[in-house]
Amino acid sequence: MTLIDPNHPLTPLRDALKAEGTLLSFEVGQSLCEESYLPGHVLLIESGMARLLGKNEGRLTTLGKLEAGNVIGAASLMRGQSCEEVRAATELVAWSLPDQDFRNLYHSNQQVRDCCDNYLWTSELVALSNELLTRMAEGNHALSIWIEALSREAKPISSSAETINASLEQGNRIFLASSAPEAPFGTEVTASKSTENWSGSESGFPLRLISIPSAQLAQLFNSKDSSRDQTKTEEGSSTEARYVPPSAPSRPPVSSLNNAALSEDFFVSGQGPLQE
Repeated sequence: MTLIDPNHPLTPLRDALKAEGTLLSFEVGQSLCEESYLPGHVLLIESGMARLLGKNEGRLTTLGKLEAGNVIGAASLMRGQSCEEVRAATELVAWSLPDQDFRNLYHSNQQVRDCCDNYLWTSELVALSNELLTRMAEGNHALSIWIEALSREAKPISSSAETINASLEQGNRIFLASSAPEAPFGTEVTASKSTENWSGSESGFPLRLISIPSAQLAQLFNSKDSSRDQTKTEEGSSTEARYVPPSAPSRPPVSSLNNAALSEDFFVSGQGPLQE
């Protein structure tokens, strides 16, 4: 049984998801979140295991193992662009909260907002690392090494002029981690005035910025590494629930927060299982 740390920085969000969410069950291999569209819900794993997937050098690999207490979908919604491809590795039970309810919760609950603003999800680091890797020559560090290195030093910061200036003065580089109308994802912020006229993410959340020490980034850019990520195949055993929750849709619901460009045929209902 996986023990959930009560002092984890996301505890306020976890507690709120349990209080306001609905339990759903997922089968092995079922999708919990897809990178191709913004999710229509936020999930909190109650039991079971899932995998965060991603492509590295064209190969699909497991970038992280997600267990009880892990939150799925929040990072994507806050960014305004999905950055999570998650599949159930075992039978899984999770608390589900619709995207609109999550946004309302974020704006109405200061503790939830603070913990979300100050937390950096692995999926965000993956998205930024992939963006930065596209600017590099081939042969540099593998994606897994970037994620490991950035997870130690990178941190989210607010878009206030005071915070941006302080971070730049400390020798950091700052990158846009949201989908904003005024600038593409991964845009480097070199001065506080750069963001003065930027609105929040297209899904209705404040801008997310990621600060990285310049020295660490320079080391990653300049050094070479021939290692390759290997697909992880960790297996876990499902945990018995006290009752069987209703089955989740066969595909995650699509968010209504910023998917206006999608056709109506693309939307997947969240009301019960879908037949394939």
